[in-house]
Order: sequence, then C-alpha cells, then structure tokens
Amino acid sequence: MEHRQDQLATLTKCPHCDNRDFVKNGVMKTGQRFLCKVCHRNFTRGERADPANKAKRRQGIILYLQGIGVTSIGRQLGVSHVAVIKWITKYGKAFDEIKRKDTSLDFKGDIPGF
Repeated sequence: MEHRQDQLATLTKCPHCDNRDFVKNGVMKTGQRFLCKVCHRNFTRGERADPANKAKRRQGIILYLQGIGVTSIGRQLGVSHVAVIKWITKYGKAFDEIKRKDTSLDFKGDIPGF
C-alpha cells in the first residue's frame, strides 16, 4: 500500500498547498479525485480548464455583451444558465468598462441613412 502512495505522489501534488501528502477520494468525469491531507481540499490531476471550455466562456461573454439573455446563452452553448451567470459575475468589472466604451462610440458615420 505504501508503494502505491509513493507512485501517486510522484505523479502529482496538491495545487493549493504544493504538498504531496494526499489520498484517493472518489472519481469524477475528468478522472481520479484526491484529498490533500494537509489542507483538506479536493483536486484532480492535470489541467482543469481545457481550451473548449475557454472558447465557450469567451463566446458566452460576447453573446452577453451583445444583449442576449443568460438562459438563451446557456442553451446555445450547452451549459447551464448558472454557469453563464458565474462567468458574468467573475468578469463583471471588465464588462462594465467594455460596455461604457461601446456605448460612447459614434456610429452616425458608419450607418447608412443617418
């Protein structure tokens, strides 16, 4: 049993406290889940945010800035509306600045008929 723990320890470490003292603690879709014995937090091996999720998040933010509702964004991207709300909350301060910049633009010369 001790040999197995040594093998696991060489593969990864806790991303929260950089400690290598952990045990298995269930399985998730992404793989094995571990519990750190020092900080008592769960983690999985490897990169957590894959590029596909980053692309979805970026697309969701763009749609939100265009005025699309969070439920519609969630349906379009195949994620829950709660996830979209969390993205908006996380990046909300940057959104306010972007929205202010967008509304201050003068489109009269760009739109025919104005």
